[in-house]
Amino acid sequence: MTNRIQNQALALAGLFQASTLVDQMAHTGMVDSSQMEASLYSVFQLDPPSVAAVYNGISGVRNGLRLLDEVLQASAGDTHGRAIRYTINLLHLESRLRQDPAMLNDVRTRLQAMLPMVAERSPIDDEVVAGLDEIYRETLSTLSFRIQVAGEANQLQNESVARRVRALLLAGVRSAMLWRQMGGSRWHLLLRRGKLQRACRDLLEA
Repeated sequence: MTNRIQNQALALAGLFQASTLVDQMAHTGMVDSSQMEASLYSVFQLDPPSVAAVYNGISGVRNGLRLLDEVLQASAGDTHGRAIRYTINLLHLESRLRQDPAMLNDVRTRLQAMLPMVAERSPIDDEVVAGLDEIYRETLSTLSFRIQVAGEANQLQNESVARRVRALLLAGVRSAMLWRQMGGSRWHLLLRRGKLQRACRDLLEA
């Protein structure tokens, strides 16, 4: 059975995986489809039985766990700087969302309405991505705090790429919310770095 620190590590890995995918999509227009599928799958897990189930199992965030393990090493900041920035910004955006119960309820209601479609299609299906994009644009992007995505102009001007970026940002917010629900905080990133890193390695070996 996973303990609290492992649950926090899983949520943080999901957040960092989504952040990394946002960065990759914005720069290249391409990401690993299985990683993106696991990240978008998480958005629709509204009442999951476990943290691992949010990502359809530990394998769904295996790459996120590897990357998080690297980031938790003192020298890894330069390597994953952009993804770290997105992770911090997504945590801040999630806190803004929690302060707006009406918007939070609206997001949940819209996601629930999409569940029948998701049950018949892959989370990375174009129509599913378009639905997530719409939710993000009409809710989170209206908050005073907005995440500025940096990348290649020709990619960001491609509407298909832009939709996927916004869908992945929504997935990042989902993982940020899970991190908070598991008791995660900014202090934990500083004071429990070693424990989180050990949890990542234990989960990768599971």
